[in-house]
Amino acid sequence: MKIFFICCYTGTYKDNVLDVLTNLTTFPNFQVFLINQTNTSLDLSFKNFEEIVVTKIGVSQARNIGIELSIINSTSRNDLIYFWDEDIFISKEILNELANFELDSRYCALTFKLKSYNGGRIGNNLITCKIFSFINSYRLGNPSFFFKLHKIKFKFNEKIGPGKQIIIAAEDTLFILQNKFFKTLCPFKDKYLLHPNSADVTNNEKVFKYSISQGFILKELSLMNKLLFFLVIIHRPLIGFIFCTRFKRKFYSNRLRGILYGYKKDFNI
Repeated sequence: MKIFFICCYTGTYKDNVLDVLTNLTTFPNFQVFLINQTNTSLDLSFKNFEEIVVTKIGVSQARNIGIELSIINSTSRNDLIYFWDEDIFISKEILNELANFELDSRYCALTFKLKSYNGGRIGNNLITCKIFSFINSYRLGNPSFFFKLHKIKFKFNEKIGPGKQIIIAAEDTLFILQNKFFKTLCPFKDKYLLHPNSADVTNNEKVFKYSISQGFILKELSLMNKLLFFLVIIHRPLIGFIFCTRFKRKFYSNRLRGILYGYKKDFNI
């Protein structure tokens, strides 16, 4: 089994990328495709490493380039692919375990927990109970998932995601749900991938834009996915709006308005 690591590189986290690459490329069953958008080659001589220098493109298009390259180089139906965000640190301990890991054929993806460098949890709690693990597909984003490469039927929608001016987020949610990555497994329950502390999520403009993206994604889903994703994204802001203090009400109001706006508006993309 091989694991393909796809990094959309903008140069923002160069030191982190170099640190992880130094460890990644020592494993013969790992292959790294770095989609470099800085227009300046890193000129690295690592093994099992290929750099593709491109003009600035959206993250979805960069990931799709990585999917195509991975399929060309894949030799097994059990190969995995990880869309490695350049700010994610993957410890050597985890890489050692992944190098000797074989995903059970019943499952479509591995699921990891994320935490910040100071130990705080990033994102939603990971559900590790196998019966309910499918809910992770609606609650977690791309950095948490190692996907079965040959289970990918739908690539990322290149009109949305970071690098696009209209719909800037939630492209990973659409990708996960369209490909029906529901049966997830967390073999590393006590191991974490590291992520920098999240930016200020209480910023009203950022909250509104992210919520718009969720609303847009909602209308792109099939009926069952639409219902489940709606319940996941609506319950916290709705409960918060009803029971929160006046100070927090604007935050939850922005979440609700953004979801509704994104669902109703025709963005013509």
